[in-house]
Amino acid sequence: RVLTTPVKLEGEDFVIFSIEDIRVEKENQWLLEEVQKLAEMDPLTGVLNRRAFFEEANREFKRMVRYQRSMAIVMFDVDKLKTTNDTLGHPAGDAILRAISQTIRSNLRELDLFGRYGGDEFIALLPETDLAQGLDVAQRVVDAVSLSEVEIENGVIHPMITAGVSDYDLEDLEIEDIIARADANLLRHKLEKRYKIKA
Repeated sequence: RVLTTPVKLEGEDFVIFSIEDIRVEKENQWLLEEVQKLAEMDPLTGVLNRRAFFEEANREFKRMVRYQRSMAIVMFDVDKLKTTNDTLGHPAGDAILRAISQTIRSNLRELDLFGRYGGDEFIALLPETDLAQGLDVAQRVVDAVSLSEVEIENGVIHPMITAGVSDYDLEDLEIEDIIARADANLLRHKLEKRYKIKA
């Protein structure tokens, strides 16, 4: 960085040039940005963590309410992850979570928010999306995951997920209201799957 300082000596105007080394400053800025990224990202999957997702989602919810726009929430749950962890080990379960998160992200738009909700659950916020469109997105993602393959130490796994969808209702006061309905919808689909398997 070059700094200039005008000075007057014996009635004549001069400019003093000084040079500052800003390498340390740039390095500190880079480190700060990296720390901020780490604070926002889930370390295993590289997607938004729960806290960062909710910060962004709350901002989007307020914007959507103000302008009366549509919005859908999709919850995704990885099927039988505990069984995979118990039988094949946690590295296999981690590989599945990473692969599924990448597949979901690649099937969402750039403007959609996507994060890890916790454990074996992921969440997506779809702006400008009604319930029918949200259901289409959820089905597309479920199908894409079912067609994917995850390579593990002992072979290949074909993962499966279940999705639950809800959209904004005029009575919703906060983003958690929509999420609660999407979660209930997800649970219903999980139970339906379990019943079909047993039957």
